[in-house]
Amino acid sequence: MKKLPVEVRLIGRKNKYYQIEFPNVAVPVEVNEELYKKMLESPVFKFIASNGRASIGKRHKTIKSRKQKRLYSS
Repeated sequence: MKKLPVEVRLIGRKNKYYQIEFPNVAVPVEVNEELYKKMLESPVFKFIASNGRASIGKRHKTIKSRKQKRLYSS
């Protein structure tokens, strides 16, 4: 049986899609915003930073301010 949760890393955002790095997958997986939000809330996925620490969680469900939108729309 596989180890849960699966540790994934948000690489960035390209157009309307979020690029996510999965273990043992050579290319980033692109998901739309709806699926990305479901992944954030799911116990199956754990978003980590480059240093191995948890980086994103339920606290990042919505982007409210314009400044935050600019940070995520690169």
